[in-house]
Amino acid sequence: MDGPADPQPNRRLDGSPRVLVGVLSYGERPGGVALLKRLADTGADPNRVVVVVNPGPCSAERAIRAANPGLRVIDLPTNRGYAAGMNRVIAEADSLAADVVVLLTDDVLVDWPALEALVLRLWEDADRALVGQRLVERRDGSIHSVGGWAAGGVVGHDRDPAANGTRQVAWIDGAVLVGRTSALIAIGGFDERYFLYAEDVEVALRLRASGWSAVVDADVIAESAAGSGGRRAAYRYLTSRNLLETWRKQRAWRDLVRRLAIVAIRLVRTRGRSRAEAYGALAFAARRFGPPPARLLRDSDVVIAPAASPGTERHHR
Repeated sequence: MDGPADPQPNRRLDGSPRVLVGVLSYGERPGGVALLKRLADTGADPNRVVVVVNPGPCSAERAIRAANPGLRVIDLPTNRGYAAGMNRVIAEADSLAADVVVLLTDDVLVDWPALEALVLRLWEDADRALVGQRLVERRDGSIHSVGGWAAGGVVGHDRDPAANGTRQVAWIDGAVLVGRTSALIAIGGFDERYFLYAEDVEVALRLRASGWSAVVDADVIAESAAGSGGRRAAYRYLTSRNLLETWRKQRAWRDLVRRLAIVAIRLVRTRGRSRAEAYGALAFAARRFGPPPARLLRDSDVVIAPAASPGTERHHR
């Protein structure tokens, strides 16, 4: 999928799709630098890559630019979460007339040929809107996800070690998503009210309701350092609130009621230790979206404060 650069660097003459790779980086985390190096070392064209930086205590933008001179970097003015950052990548893909957008978080490592294989899986079936892969934990090689399921008010990752080939799934982990740009634009992209967690579930279910499908190629592998250990209270709050909103948007009333029941039962069984989930349910009922309350961000790596120039999106090459 290599080709000469031009004012529309993704333009192809042989009928294959035009591709834009977007990396969402948060704060000063170094993962984005390692991911970009892996992509470059395995054949990715830097003209097809854009980095969107959600600000944290410090920005990774300088380190990324220093390691990748000439790379397009968009420094967002405030941290509005995963959905807003990825929507900025999707908008960039749309403006460049890219048929396919590859969405990556900065905590993954994946080779360019693996992404090429996923692009081909997407493009070989006109009904596909999302394609993913086998996502393994970098620390020990265990399976993090081979797609996801949703049933009875509960969602989860498929971690079947025997999974192989291409299979249809309910949703795909948002760390690595290969998407059809036109489909994502048509449904309005990710729901930015979610801030973090379950937005990958919601967007896949909304695409399915519009007639699209999501598949995973279990023979393609990406590595992840995924986890919510540093933000447990915020994770429980956001997941509880956002899944309830997902079932409401899907008009899946039985799933919504079951989810509320799950939250209530856990609150009783844990003698109040799962309060964050209950707070999330209350936030859903009160229609409070966006970041979690500040008290749930103590000892967390999530920062909501604006960057140095609030309100101004900065572009670098």
